[in-house]
Amino acid sequence: MLLVLAMPSAASANRFRPIYVGFGGGLYADLECCEMHGRVQGEFGWHFGGDDTGFMMAIEVSATLGPQYWMFMGGLRLGGDIEVHGDRHFGILLRPSGLFGVAARDFNGAPHPFGYLVLQPAFDIRFAVAERVVVFWLRPVAFDILFQWDRPGPDPWHASAAYQAMAGIDFQF
Repeated sequence: MLLVLAMPSAASANRFRPIYVGFGGGLYADLECCEMHGRVQGEFGWHFGGDDTGFMMAIEVSATLGPQYWMFMGGLRLGGDIEVHGDRHFGILLRPSGLFGVAARDFNGAPHPFGYLVLQPAFDIRFAVAERVVVFWLRPVAFDILFQWDRPGPDPWHASAAYQAMAGIDFQF
């Protein structure tokens, strides 16, 4: 009898998908210099609560490419998925999150890549479909705050920012 009570119901069993993997892309606008660049990113994450809502943690990597430079970034994203509407088939979620990571950026003609510490506050709107296995997401608000520690010249520290607008897809399992 206790075993039956401890087993999840059919509705909650359909939502037991704590792990996800996804990718996305979009535009990257450096607020200090340069033309519009493109960004692609991949993410592997998990929800600590066992379903697709609540506190999450993910490992993220991204590449930014364009006419003036390339940048590779990796970091840890922490956030939470807040369900606005949902059932076992479909859900609308809001995800505030933040990323802490490191990046290397190489300008065309520069003698070497430059290193950065990166902070990225972001906000996603997520649409879970197909029994909540597939999630389409939009990231209308995300800023990279870049702290450069090896800038040439008398002051090696420098801070800059960039805006990004992205969209992507996650698969939950």
